[in-house]
Parts: sequence; C-alpha cells; structure tokens
Amino acid sequence: KVLSHYRHQGHELILFHVLTPLEHRLPVSGPIRFRDMETGEEIVTDAEEIRDEFIAAVNAWQSELDKLCKGFEFAYVPVSSETPLPRVLHDYFQTRTKLM
Repeated sequence: KVLSHYRHQGHELILFHVLTPLEHRLPVSGPIRFRDMETGEEIVTDAEEIRDEFIAAVNAWQSELDKLCKGFEFAYVPVSSETPLPRVLHDYFQTRTKLM
C-alpha cells in the first residue's frame, strides 16, 4: 500500500534487486549450509544436487517480484552485486531512454 501511495502521487519507483552470485547461480560445489533467517533452522545439503531446483526457485521469485512491480506500475531491475553501481545506473537509464 505504501508503494502504491507514492506511485499515485506521480512518483516514479524503481526496485533495484541486488543478488550475489551465490544467490543467483549457486556457483559452489560440495556441502553447503542454509540458515533460515527467521527461525535459525539450518540444513546442510549438496550444492550440485540442488543447483537446478535452487536456480529455478530464484528465477520464479524474481518473476513474481517483476509481476508485482508491474502491477504497481514501477520498474523491477535485477542486478548482480558484482556490477559497479555507476554501471547499473548507466545501463538502467540507457534502457529507459530507448523506451521513451
């Protein structure tokens, strides 16, 4: 509701969603530990065994965020933490300019 309030007042909203390579590609092998940030519960699993399912879940989550943002008429921009901020902003504004 808060975001739609700003949008209806004429503000342009942009969600820059920053993900690390670990979050986006799971580029590790062997055992990996996951900890639930809310409950503290931990599981240990093998990265290779879950990689495809993990990546699919991250992609589905990003797709849901994109749909949510479109529903509120603001931009969703997924970004790698490896990309320098000036490059992120340059690319975003260059793409935006082409769309206008």
